[in-house]
Amino acid sequence: MKKNLEKWIELIKNQKVNWMQLNKKQPDMNPMVVVERDEKVLAVVIANRLDKHEGLNIALMCRRGFAPDAITLICDAHIAKGEKEDKNFLERWSKPGSMQKACDEEGACKTHEITDCMICTRIENGKIRHFVLPYFYDEKYQGSFHWLDEEIADMNEDDPDVKLSGTIPDTLRKIMAEQTVLEIPEMKKEAEKLELSRERVLYHGGRAIMSVLSLQGHMCMSFDKEPEEAAS
Repeated sequence: MKKNLEKWIELIKNQKVNWMQLNKKQPDMNPMVVVERDEKVLAVVIANRLDKHEGLNIALMCRRGFAPDAITLICDAHIAKGEKEDKNFLERWSKPGSMQKACDEEGACKTHEITDCMICTRIENGKIRHFVLPYFYDEKYQGSFHWLDEEIADMNEDDPDVKLSGTIPDTLRKIMAEQTVLEIPEMKKEAEKLELSRERVLYHGGRAIMSVLSLQGHMCMSFDKEPEEAAS
């Protein structure tokens, strides 16, 4: 996972800038899910709305259809400076939407009390890697934008002293424990009846999930190649 950090940073930065250029009225980027198996990207899905839970729902569906061994969720977020043990800090920022409201109505992002950021949470082999790419975007004052590279945070459960928790890490762990198209009894029965190979089951499972997500209005890109038929 360590060797992929630069790749992910480049990907996130490019996607964020492209999103802002194409969506000037909504510069915050909708969640993006990257699905991998055997170190190959099988699909990328961008949610149809700005909601991390929508991204997690996409991740769940992709887990069931693609049986991936790695899933990454990338989304816009806010972080606040302070000590989490501080009762006042917790009270100020515990309510959903409190950080966004502080940025919009109190100028908290301009004063850097709140920092805009892109977050990337990846689960692979049961371990979470989470890193934060802070940025400054003052669209109300000349629209300046720049990355705060000196504030990048990288937290990796490959380090035995690191244990990540929260809505996204905890949910991704549950998602990766879900049954896939290879394990759901009804699916296994049909696959055996049709004499489908593991590769073909996964291919059709992924295609089905992409079709459903596309119908729901998500932007879907599939890179999974149809398996070649074995010679008889």
